[in-house]
Amino acid sequence: IGGLVGVSKSGHHVKINNSYATGSVSGSGEIGGLVGDNRATITKCYAIGQVSGVGRTGGLVGQNTGRIDDSYVTGQVLGTKKRSTYIGGLVGRSDRGSRITDSYATAKVSGTYSVGGLVGQLSRGTIQSSYATGTVSAIGNTQYEGDFIGGLVGSLSGTIQSSYATGNVSGWNHIGGLVGVSKSGHHVKINNSYATGNVSGKLIIGGLVGENRLGSTITKCYAIGRVSGLYEIGGLVGKNTGRIENSYGKQQRGTTNTLGAKTNTELKTPSTFTGWDTRIWKLTQNQYPKLKGLN
Repeated sequence: IGGLVGVSKSGHHVKINNSYATGSVSGSGEIGGLVGDNRATITKCYAIGQVSGVGRTGGLVGQNTGRIDDSYVTGQVLGTKKRSTYIGGLVGRSDRGSRITDSYATAKVSGTYSVGGLVGQLSRGTIQSSYATGTVSAIGNTQYEGDFIGGLVGSLSGTIQSSYATGNVSGWNHIGGLVGVSKSGHHVKINNSYATGNVSGKLIIGGLVGENRLGSTITKCYAIGRVSGLYEIGGLVGKNTGRIENSYGKQQRGTTNTLGAKTNTELKTPSTFTGWDTRIWKLTQNQYPKLKGLN
């Protein structure tokens, strides 16, 4: 179900360009403010309004296996039941071969499982040069009603490059300012990205990533948000069995994982970020790093 198109089928000739939808869209699964199920290409489009569903629900697209470029969403995206799954500000679930570039969401997002400010779940796809600014929160207050919640992506099994999230994030388990959980696999990567929102929950809470699992990699990233929870809490990551390189989180009281911890002053000092590519990053004294061309 989509505000403009129900399903955009596969094919190089299938395209949606320079189009938009406004108003409310609701249903059960594969619900999108613009397109319910996108298997083709969407370029320079937007959606405004409230989108609500139980699964695979997104402000622009519910289910995506195609390409989305230079598109955006404003409004609100809601999971309508306690077991609502794959809820995202732009896309509910983006699967193998999908690509999202130069896009953003400012929508307020809430759901139960795999909930993200931009994408609920990214599986073997790519997000590049994109961002989310809305608050992201869980429905309910138990371990099974707030798992894998992230400011950009709830559950990651793909690649994020040169992207960021600024919204506050809250839930129960696996909660991150950028990503709730970065799952196992050598194809799972987060590069040149950051998060600034505050993050709160109970278990496995990280300023950037809640849990970074075996085989997944975080490179040249940072987080500055305040983190709070009960167990496995870190300014950068709450729990880590993966690989982390040249990445930092704000040093703060109450954290149990101090990996990559830096003071606020250090995070505003260019020399802290030795080895970061200045073609990608703007590094200025007394300021946090910014991604060039994306702020």
